[in-house]
Amino acid sequence: MAEVRKKTILSTVIIYAGFAIGALNTYLFSKQNFFTVEEYGLTRVFLDMVAIMGTLSMLGAQPAIYKFFPFYNRNLKKTENDLLSGALLWGMLGFLIILLAGWLGEDIFIRKFSARSPLLIRYYYWLFPAALFMGLYSVTEAFAWHLEKIAFTNFLRETLFRFITTVLIAIKLTGLISFHTFMICFALQYAIVAGILLYYLVVVQGYKLVFRISRVTRKFFKKMGTLISYVYMGNIVHTIANFLGAILIANTNGLAEAGIYTFANYFVTILQAPQRSIISISIPLLANAWKDKDMATIDRIYKRSSINMLLSSIFIFFIIWLCMDTAVSVFHINPSFLKGKWVFLIMSIYWIIELGTGVNAQIIGTSNDWRFEFFSGVILLSLTIPTNYFLVKQLGMIGAAYSGLISITIYNLIRIGFIWYKYHMQPFTLHTLKLLVIAFAAYGITLLCISSLSGLSYLIVACVVFSVLYLLPVYFLKITPDIEPVLQTLKKRLGLKK
Repeated sequence: MAEVRKKTILSTVIIYAGFAIGALNTYLFSKQNFFTVEEYGLTRVFLDMVAIMGTLSMLGAQPAIYKFFPFYNRNLKKTENDLLSGALLWGMLGFLIILLAGWLGEDIFIRKFSARSPLLIRYYYWLFPAALFMGLYSVTEAFAWHLEKIAFTNFLRETLFRFITTVLIAIKLTGLISFHTFMICFALQYAIVAGILLYYLVVVQGYKLVFRISRVTRKFFKKMGTLISYVYMGNIVHTIANFLGAILIANTNGLAEAGIYTFANYFVTILQAPQRSIISISIPLLANAWKDKDMATIDRIYKRSSINMLLSSIFIFFIIWLCMDTAVSVFHINPSFLKGKWVFLIMSIYWIIELGTGVNAQIIGTSNDWRFEFFSGVILLSLTIPTNYFLVKQLGMIGAAYSGLISITIYNLIRIGFIWYKYHMQPFTLHTLKLLVIAFAAYGITLLCISSLSGLSYLIVACVVFSVLYLLPVYFLKITPDIEPVLQTLKKRLGLKK
């Protein structure tokens, strides 16, 4: 577990560095007189559509890599391993299907978005190269995770990608390019990170693109096909559930409201940073544990992922919630974005639920019961689409947040129940309850301490007071066994411990 902690810390630092750059980008997008709310909304809805199309186009190649890489790695040399090349070719086939569907469906797209989001129509065809490169990156990323190159892949996706956006924003604000040129460059960002990672795997790591079917592929071909058909649908469902809200808002209420919704959603994604590193590290560990039938390791990963993600997500939520109103005023952000404050609250609740239940999806997805991920995904989709459609129509952007809360809560209850019934494991301990009590007590006391403050002093005092009141009890009560080793490592790195 020490090596896992080390990798988790490094990945989390890289991810938060990326979020720091992302926060700068969000600030520049939302600052008055830099971009319009509609232009910012366009960039967010564009990426949400790309995420769905990229997932669709890869036809489930990533789950096949997650599950079967250990068998390829154990039985084949690097120069014989055809898993990467097979996954890329499979993804290219899927992209051609998406491209055909997009060509046939252009008129429908125009009818749906021309009235309230006409700016989106102009960049319709740029969605496709963006989706292709995003999908190719996700396939190469899945392969690199099994090579334990998690920090590198997180750097590419979370840090470098956002830095490229920062450069594009800076060039746009200097007047060297128009917004139209900015959007074209924005659409091609994934080409850079996908190209870098593919080069790294093929040239640096030596995994050549092998276009000869190996004996491992022949042996597991049918099983891989069955896995892809089930888990692929589950991935599509989960992706649609995450990204459908902003798209429906753009369709029914326009890009401006979609921009406000995604502004709130950006701060929710900060809560998810620990999940991104933990998932990328846990998938190969879980795959190997299932192969070895090591249930103790799976249970330990389940519980620790739950308490660690819950601890960090609650901390980040309360810091943002305490500071949101004042930060908009202090940093001269367009006040229109404050309309998304309650959206942020509701979305944060359901993501805290998602994170607090640990890596249940990854446990199921790497087990022999991965078919259940498909069936639970069908339930999620049957909840997400109708609740999103009706609630967005009735309530606007907050309806999308309520839809997510309803759908994700039920979805996670089903997954927790299945793992408990099938494997007698669940993610919670007494420390879970202690953590919740600490968090709300720290929040209440902080409110009393800052009630008379305003401006920058309010922001500083709020962050410091809440951090102390929250983190000290967490440390002394030993809420998670990972805190002490992390602190010892930090002391050693800082030269405070010999």
